This record gives sequence, C-alpha cells and structure tokens, in this order.
Amino acid sequence: MPESVFRNLSSVLDVSNILIVSEDIYAQARVGKTLSAGGLECLKFVDSFETASTAIDEEMPDLVILNNDFTVDVIIELCQQLKSILDDNIPVVCYLPRHDQDARLEAFKSGVTEIIIQPSSDGEFILRIRRALERRNLLKQLRRDKVRFQKDLVAAQNMQCDLLQSKETIDAISETRNVEIDTFYEASNMLGGDWWHVMPIDNDRVGLLTFDISGHGVTAAINAFRLQLIILSLKEERRRPAIWMSLLNKELYKILPPEQFASGFYGVYHRRKHELEYVNAGSPTPFVFRDRKSGFDKLQTTGPILGCASEINYESKIEVLAPNDRLFLYSDALYEDFEHPENTLGTDELGELLLKISENQHTGPAFIEAVFEKMVQRTNNKKFDDDLTILSMKVLPPKDMRSYYRTSAVKNCVWIASPSSHVVTEELIEYLYGEYGSSLHVGDKLPAGSEVDFVIVAETHIDRLKLARDHSTEFFSSILISSDRCHDEIADFVLPMDTDFETLKSVSKACRELRLQSHSLREEVSLRKSAIGTINNGEFSFSTLTEARNLSTMLAIACPNADMVAIGLRELMVNAVEHGNLEISSQQKQDLIMSGNWRNEIETRLQDPRYSEREVVIRYSRTAEQITFLIEDEGSGFDFAALDKEQPTGTTYRGRGIALARQLAFPEIEYLGCGNIVRAVINLN
Repeated sequence: MPESVFRNLSSVLDVSNILIVSEDIYAQARVGKTLSAGGLECLKFVDSFETASTAIDEEMPDLVILNNDFTVDVIIELCQQLKSILDDNIPVVCYLPRHDQDARLEAFKSGVTEIIIQPSSDGEFILRIRRALERRNLLKQLRRDKVRFQKDLVAAQNMQCDLLQSKETIDAISETRNVEIDTFYEASNMLGGDWWHVMPIDNDRVGLLTFDISGHGVTAAINAFRLQLIILSLKEERRRPAIWMSLLNKELYKILPPEQFASGFYGVYHRRKHELEYVNAGSPTPFVFRDRKSGFDKLQTTGPILGCASEINYESKIEVLAPNDRLFLYSDALYEDFEHPENTLGTDELGELLLKISENQHTGPAFIEAVFEKMVQRTNNKKFDDDLTILSMKVLPPKDMRSYYRTSAVKNCVWIASPSSHVVTEELIEYLYGEYGSSLHVGDKLPAGSEVDFVIVAETHIDRLKLARDHSTEFFSSILISSDRCHDEIADFVLPMDTDFETLKSVSKACRELRLQSHSLREEVSLRKSAIGTINNGEFSFSTLTEARNLSTMLAIACPNADMVAIGLRELMVNAVEHGNLEISSQQKQDLIMSGNWRNEIETRLQDPRYSEREVVIRYSRTAEQITFLIEDEGSGFDFAALDKEQPTGTTYRGRGIALARQLAFPEIEYLGCGNIVRAVINLN
C-alpha cells in the first residue's frame, strides 16, 4: 500500500471509539494506560452489560474489549448479550488462557472475533487491537463502496432502460404502419449487452433491430451503449438493410476488442408492399408464424457476426408477411439453459412450442407474457442465465374506412371531407394515415371541438371547406377537387376532377411541409436570442431557401411577436427567391408541386448560370414608430397592381405567401418598382 494510505488508516485508528468492559478499576487503569501508550485515546469504560448497553445506545463503538478480570463463562455470556445490540461488524476482543482450547472454541461461537492469549506482552496486545480495528475499518469501507457501486449500477440500469423506447412511442409507430409491435427486455444481472429498437423510417417503412453484445454485466453494457450511439448516428441507408448492416459492422470493428463481437438482426417492413427485407448477422433464427397455414417459417442467417472483420458485405432477404402473420425475434437466453444443458431447446423445438402459444390467439403483450411464463414453467427458473430480449411484430388486417371516422374532437385534424369522392382512394387514405396517424378524420361531419390543419374536399361539398376554415388552426391548408368552374370560396390548391393519387400525394406533402416549417420556425425563434436588437439599420443578402429561413429567424427576433414575424418574413423572402430570382411562376410552382419536382427544380435553377449569381437583398431599419423591411430581388418583377384582382382557373395554385405575411405580421405590405421590391412594415405604436 502507498504510505499515504497507511497514514490515513493510522489517523482513523487513533480516533476509533473503544468500549472496555471491566469490573476492576485497577484493571481498567492498566488497559487504558497500555492503549494510550499505543496511540489509542478514545476510550470508554463500563463494568457490566447494563452499563455497556447504555453506552452503546449513546454511541456505537468501533471495538469492544472484554477485560481479563472476567471468567470464561462470564465472557461468553457477555459476548452473546453484546452481539444482540452491536452492529454485526463490530469486533469483540477478549483474553483467554493458553491451555483452554474448549473455552476458545466456545468464545468464537458466541461471537468473539479476536482472542488474546494470556500471558501476552503490551506490544502484542496493541498490535492485535490495531489489526482488529483495521479489519473493521476496511470492512466499513468495502460496505460503503458496495453501496456506492450499487447506486451506480442502479443509475446505469435506469439509463439503459431509458434508452429503450416507451410503450407509447412503440404504439404510435405501430398504429401508423398498421402493425402490432411488442417488446421485452431483462438483463441477467442488472446491466446487459442486449438491445432492441424500433426505427420509423418513413410513413410506409419501419426498421426492427435486435442486437446482442458478447459477454455480460458492465463490460457488455458499456459496449451496448456504444452500439446504440452508432446505430442512432447511422441515419443514411436505413432503407437498405444490407448496406446499413455493413456500415454498422465497420464501425463496430473499430471499437470492439478482438475477443468481443455482436450478433444482430435488422429488418425493414414496408406496410403497403407487405414485405420484410432483412439481414441476420448471427442472431438466433427468427420465426414467422403464419395465419393462413398452421406452421411457421424460419428466416435464414444472411451473414457472419458483427465486429470480427472490417469489411463484410451483407446480403438481404425478402419475406412476404400477410395480414395476421407474426414476426418473432429473440435472444439465445430464451432457449438455452447453461446449468441444465439437457433442457436447451433446438430451433424446431422452440418453434413448435411458440407456435402452440401463437395458436391460442394471444395478442399484444399477452403473447410475450405467455412465452415468458411457458419458459419459466419449463425451467422452473424465473431468472434467465443470460440477457433476454424479445421483439414481436404482428401484421394487422387492412383498416375499414369506418375506423378512420372520429367521433370526438381532433386536434390538428386532417379532414377528408368528401369520403365518397372518387379521388379518395384506399391508397390515399393509407398514405395520409401513415403521415398523420390518429389526426386523420374521414367523414362528412367534423367532430365538435376539432381544429382543422388540412382539408381535402370536393366541389359538391364546398360548404365543408368553409366549415373547415371557420375551425382552422393558424397554418390551415386546403385542397379543392373541382371542375373548371370558378367558386366564390377558393382553396390553396384547386385540382381537376381527374387528379390521380401521385398528384394528391405531392400536394398533400407540400402542405405538410409548409406547416412543419412554420412550427419549426416558431420553436427556433423561441430558443434564440436577438443578435440585432440594438441595431437600427442593416443590410443582408441571401440566395437560397435555407439562407432565407435562417435570416428570417434572426431578423424576426428583433421584432414584437417574433414567431409570427418569422413566418411572414420567410414567405416574402421565399417569394423573392422562387418567383423573383429563379423566375418560377405561380402556375409553374403549382405544376412542380403536383408532380413532386418542386425541390429538384429549385436546386437545378440555383446551379443554372442564368440565375446562380443572383442575390436577394433585405434592408432592415427601425425607428421609434416602426420597423421596415425592404426586400429586393434581381428578377423581372410582375404586375402587382393586378395581384388582388387575380381569379383562379380550374387548376390554379394560389400562392398565399403575401396574404399569410399580411395576416400574421405585416399590416402594411406594398410592392415597388417593377414588382421586384416589397416593403413590409410593423407599426410599433
């Protein structure tokens, strides 16, 4: 041990409280003098069990000495009495004659921890007392360390459990993909190396992962934490399991020591194709329990375990999953029994056992609970020898149209107000449900108390468009399916009667993106602090939509109602880029949105030499009375005098940027020059 440890230990011993039990006052004096000479000064003397009990109630001693003026029988009786009130790690020291071995045996049985053989020297006496105190203090330290370590383990266990998704999260992911996903995880010893994860990829696809790091306990748990960080960072290629697993393997190879590895399964389920594309890197054989036939299929291993070589090109397989089929993933603890190898199940035996449970029509968590109970009954052991992970996914039958009809108030409602329209197909409903989940309402009536974010309505139900607008949120969007006739009530998008699914999907996606961007801007404004609050005048330039977004947030923070100003300012700045510098007309934007090519066209024109050098300049000025924004683009302008007189044709996109900016933030908006300059004013009074 280092010298400093000895010094610390010595100082602790010197202040240790020693209780001395002795009837003879002269014997007490002799013992006290010897202990003091040995540097042990904290002494208390008592003469019986009764007085000892009182002293112990006042303060628990670090060591008890039964002096040599007692007989052997009295020492044994005293020790038994004292042990009933002392902490179990308090040493008790007594004197006994050398020749009486039976007495020494009885003394140890009664609870004596150290016997000093008479006669003995003062030096031996001090050494034995110090050794007993050292053991006592080391034991105290070990127990403190154990408590601290236990707390650390519990904290780490809670952290590991927190990284697992909640049932609410899993249910939300499951609902929009028309599946039923349930999970189970239990570490064999507080911390474990297993992990599962459910990864929403898009509104059609969901990724399912199970992994098992070799080893147990803290080491496996630390590697599992590192694995999780890698998995959550690998956002690219999630749709392609083979490439994704190869990338994961390369990263694991960098961090795992040669003797460690991982097994894993990654599958991507596509709800509309009913296909599971998967890679199995050494995981226990997954099962698919079929609904149409009595039996199960075993999914193949498609590649080696992870982390053993830097370059492994995994191959994926595709499995079709019909409604009511169940995918079952698990770790090896489910079928292995290390203590009784004869109880270990083969793959087919396990499949048959699980099939019987599946045929009992267990649903949801009840299925996994039934599996767990069956395994406990089979082994008579409620604790598994290894970390146990289970992930089960059941494909649900297609939803009936009536299941999308809501009777209670819907917040941020997406309302299909003309469910009988020929454009409202099952494909459209499935797409919107995948995007919006329980916010989707399909029905001819709007539930009382609902707030509408987005509505699709046919011209025969034009009154429902007005109803939706009367109960709309701030960022309301609308699509009207119409013939070539014009209407007094008009929507953000007016689409022809023969509009197909892809067009409706593209326009719906554009509406969703607009709302998400607006909400995101509000959150961004709330998190930022003003960088220009004390500047009265400034000039800034930008070229892209991203730059417009970032600059609008920064400028808006200097204004009252910053979140609304950010959205309105962004609309004007985006118009300057799209319609001004890039010369995309309203009709062209309409067509691009309908075809799903709007973003691609923006990027193409930004690289086009005709437009790539163009910039938008925004000038900011502030007085005591008002804040003024002057936005100037390098486009050819437009006939702004006819702006308010414009009437839509049958398939027109009504760019609502100006109206939205005026509604949210700028009571005064005017166009100047040839229409390439817009002046927006906020009155501070």
